[in-house]
Amino acid sequence: MKNKLNYWDILIRIGLLIWAILIILPLFWFLYESLKTNQEFYADIWALPNKLQFSNYVKAWKSAGIMTYMGNTLFILAVSLLLATALAAMASYILARFKFTMNRPIFWLITISMMLPGINAITTQYILMKQLHLTDSLWGLSIYLTATAIPFSVFLLTGFMKTIPKEVEESAYIDGSSYTRTFVSVLLPMCKPGLIAINIFNFLGVYNSYLAPLLFITSEKKYPIAVGISNLHIQMMYKADWVTLFAASIITLVPVIVFYAVFQKQLISGTTVGAVKG
Repeated sequence: MKNKLNYWDILIRIGLLIWAILIILPLFWFLYESLKTNQEFYADIWALPNKLQFSNYVKAWKSAGIMTYMGNTLFILAVSLLLATALAAMASYILARFKFTMNRPIFWLITISMMLPGINAITTQYILMKQLHLTDSLWGLSIYLTATAIPFSVFLLTGFMKTIPKEVEESAYIDGSSYTRTFVSVLLPMCKPGLIAINIFNFLGVYNSYLAPLLFITSEKKYPIAVGISNLHIQMMYKADWVTLFAASIITLVPVIVFYAVFQKQLISGTTVGAVKG
C-alpha cells in the first residue's frame, strides 16, 4: 500500500511539473521575444536575441501609451478597491452580527447575484450608466466595478466575521465602546486576512476587466490596461512592431505577479478561515 501511494505521489508531481512547464514556457517565450529586434523576430521566432533590446520596454512605456493605460488602471484600482472594501465590510458586519427579519433573504439575494452571468444585464447596465452620465469616465467605471465586486466581497467577509467570537465585541461594549468604534477598532483589525483576500480577488478582477471598460470608455486616453493592450495589438497589425507589443505585455504582467506573490499566504488564510462558517 505504501509503495502504491508513493507511485501515485510521483505521478502527481510529474503531472504538476509538466503543467508548470506548459505555463512557464509561453511566458519565457514572450520575455525573450520582447528583447529582440523586429528583424530578429521575423527571421526566427524561436531563436534567442543576439543582443538584449531593453529599449523596447522604454518604447512600450512611453510611445505605445502603456504609461497612460497603467495610470488609468491604478486610479480605477484605488477608487474601486477602497469603496468596495469599505461598503462590503460595513454590510458584512450588519449581516454577520445583527439579527433582523430580512437578514437571511438579503444574504441569499447577494449570493444568488453571483450566480447570474454579468453579460445578461450588460444592456440595462449600459443604459443606466448612460442616464447617470457615467460613461467615458474613470470615476464612472470605478463605481461600476465597485458594484460588481461587492457581492463576492460581502459573501466572503460575512462568513469570515462569523468565525470571530462575539465575546470580543461584547467586552468592548461593556467598556462603553459604541458599535461604530467596536467595528473600526476591534472587528476590522481581526478581519485583516479576510480583507486582504477580497482585495486580492478584486484587484485581479478590476485589473483584468475588459468588457466593461470596452463598453463604457470611448476615449483612448482613458483606456485601462486590458483595453489598452487590445488597442495596441490592433495598432501593431498595421505597424508590425511586435516586439514592442511583447514588451508591453510583459509590463502588464508584472503588477499581477508581484501582488499575488506578496499576498499569497494572506489569500489562502483568508479564504480558508472564511469558509469554515457561513
